[in-house]
Amino acid sequence: MLELEMVVEVCEAVRKAGGPSLTPCLVAETGEGKTARVRELADMKKLPMFVILPATEEPTDLLGYPRPEEYEGIPVIRHLLREELLLAVEQPCLIFIDELDKAREETHAALLTLLASREVRGRKLHEESLVVCAMQPVDRGIFLATKTGEALSARLVFLDATGMGRNYLEKRYSISYDKIIESPSIELPILGEVRPRQAHWGTEAVFAAAKLGWNDEQIVELLCGVIPRGAAELLLERIYNSDWLDPWEIAHKQGRLLELVDKVPIGELQERVSWLLCTAWRPFCRALSRILIETDVETAASVLQREFGKATQQIDAAGGIIDPEPELSLEEGVKIFREEMEKVVEVWKKEEEARKGKLR
Repeated sequence: MLELEMVVEVCEAVRKAGGPSLTPCLVAETGEGKTARVRELADMKKLPMFVILPATEEPTDLLGYPRPEEYEGIPVIRHLLREELLLAVEQPCLIFIDELDKAREETHAALLTLLASREVRGRKLHEESLVVCAMQPVDRGIFLATKTGEALSARLVFLDATGMGRNYLEKRYSISYDKIIESPSIELPILGEVRPRQAHWGTEAVFAAAKLGWNDEQIVELLCGVIPRGAAELLLERIYNSDWLDPWEIAHKQGRLLELVDKVPIGELQERVSWLLCTAWRPFCRALSRILIETDVETAASVLQREFGKATQQIDAAGGIIDPEPELSLEEGVKIFREEMEKVVEVWKKEEEARKGKLR
């Protein structure tokens, strides 16, 4: 299950990379702990938090109160922002828009401006200010039947928060709440059709999540808060098959490097030896083992001479020291290398016995 801070991290990465600004929105029934999770996020980020309840807010509460002034002798109207929003403009804050589904019609325009442009009356929020929304489950058809509902949905990343409270309790008390706390399934009010904004955000979100080490299941769950599952899975597949992401870097972030080393064709593996040597000791030793076993002596010697030369250049460029797995002790590193080389020797012995058998 995705945590709120994970989704916020990706949303911020997408925004700062120049992608569309979509806002995380927790969806769950009352009592699931949505507000508590947002407060935890504010505490973790060390941000002051204030709550907007659009069900009770007037447009002027969000957009500011008109105030007559004179500018170079000309009467003008300026808007005096509410204290909290002014603070979020001047310094990092967390703005929590709760009960978004109950927003009054007359406040929707103000909310959309805040969500879409991160600004109020032309004043941008501080770059490090965060906005998070929450709402109760709604009938998707009814919610999207209005232009307002569509516009809100197009600016949000929905996150099924059902079960977040249970997860929090289980982590805190190390007790299973299975069959004690019910977690009913809900339908997120995402748009039925994938629009360019959602596709753009989804693409950048995959880049960001993959670099953070998310696994495929987590990435698809994130995308399903914006686009239908079929489209989410297809988008992920096409990005993985493109040249935009390095599958080796992704596997490294996801902890699947050994698995990748075991299954890639030997030709592709030969091109990655120097990178592996400078990145991860265990996969490097496994790759070395495969090359010594699956290629002839001349090929292995040529590959290793070339790749060790490239690795030397990388190490020199890094100041002469690279520690690919700092958590490994010297003894553990030697043991891993010895075990892989013992496999090589065992295979070579069997091949030599087989060769001698044919000569008899």
